[in-house]
Amino acid sequence: MQENERAILEMRAEGRKRTHRSIYDEYTVVGSVRYTFDWHTVVHRRIHIMLPEEFVDLPSEIAKLRYPSESRPGEIKSSIDSLTNFAFLYGQKIQKEEIVQASRIYAAAINQLNPSNEFLESGTFYRDKKAGQVVSWYEYLSPAFGGRVYNRHAFLCVEQKLLQVVFNCPEEQAEGWKEPLIEIFASVYSDLEKQY
Repeated sequence: MQENERAILEMRAEGRKRTHRSIYDEYTVVGSVRYTFDWHTVVHRRIHIMLPEEFVDLPSEIAKLRYPSESRPGEIKSSIDSLTNFAFLYGQKIQKEEIVQASRIYAAAINQLNPSNEFLESGTFYRDKKAGQVVSWYEYLSPAFGGRVYNRHAFLCVEQKLLQVVFNCPEEQAEGWKEPLIEIFASVYSDLEKQY
């Protein structure tokens, strides 16, 4: 392949990434992978979130390896290669005003349990400012076999219960996921609440 042909292909790839950045587009380019997002029902028949159509339920044998604790998430959606995951924990009663504090407490506990984790950023945004529906999140890198894993945990109040959305992927893929993750977390809604 000639140098100018390679340059044209790279420009086209960059153009696709710039124009297909939202999970609500026909498709979304994350890193170099093309995903189609659609609504998934998770942890409860009434709770919905936008996730890649290509993601499947992580088999329990692999879940036990990736999440060795017996209190592992009950539902995990995964890429086909099982390297990128969304896990869901739901049920603890909480008020929306307590979300930010809960996020900070969990982050401190994770840091205390494994000081080798490298905490990066944290943040808070509204999925519905008018209703005061807050999403609080933090991210960190954790050591793993063959490299580090990027983790982002989001905390939301859904039907007055805590919904934790745990995302992880190889460190090399993290940058491509950061922008879509905001929209993914903001997409969560319950049938008992209006869609935000």
